[in-house]
Amino acid sequence: MDNVEFRNAVVGTDLENFFLEGDDVAFSRGDKGFFAISKSGSMDRVFQTGMPEGTYCNVIDGCETEVTVESDGTARIQITNPEEPILAICQGCTGDGFPRMQ
Repeated sequence: MDNVEFRNAVVGTDLENFFLEGDDVAFSRGDKGFFAISKSGSMDRVFQTGMPEGTYCNVIDGCETEVTVESDGTARIQITNPEEPILAICQGCTGDGFPRMQ
């Protein structure tokens, strides 16, 4: 899990688009990153990520999964791993621990 890369990428940004329902929590950090967690290990929702359109990798699973953010900033977020029910995407993140400047 590479939460350091996420943290470094979103430092100084505001918490936005906060969502809390049942076991699910999600939020964006400005337009730099988006984070979601599901205590139950299962989530399938469309969220406003606040991020620019593009394809981003989940730094939590080492970029094994990708998330596509649409032109309106929304993305379908799917969590299907009860052992690691977390997703974090960020601009310039590659899963190697260091966000790349864009």
